[in-house]
Amino acid sequence: MSGVYEEQVENFFCKRTNRGSTGMTEFERSGLDAEKLGWLPSARRRKILENAGLNPDEYDF
Repeated sequence: MSGVYEEQVENFFCKRTNRGSTGMTEFERSGLDAEKLGWLPSARRRKILENAGLNPDEYDF
């Protein structure tokens, strides 16, 4: 059941839905937690996304 919830949270926070050959989005493969990132100040969240190799402009929190 938690898998459905996690997918809903990820779809809410993440604009990208391209799952590629792994069946996971780029965000999921990064190992980041969308719920936790949502509570961080935007500058800190942006830096974390950049450090994970993601483009912060593609994600909506």
